[in-house]
Amino acid sequence: MGIIIALTAIAGICGIIHRWLLERDNKRLARLENESVPLSESDLRKLQKTADMEGIDIATARQLQKGYRFMI
Repeated sequence: MGIIIALTAIAGICGIIHRWLLERDNKRLARLENESVPLSESDLRKLQKTADMEGIDIATARQLQKGYRFMI
């Protein structure tokens, strides 16, 4: 019985952490969508990685990510 309670608690904690991570990523994606906001170094690196994988420039990679959100 104790194992079931422990596993349920772990699943709940993992669910809360997952929700927090998705909310954080959605905020980052919203910041990338706003073209008037200057990008940080980490945002530029992520966009450059996306651009390199897709074979496009950074501006196109930024538009590629517009409108994408994780469902919570």
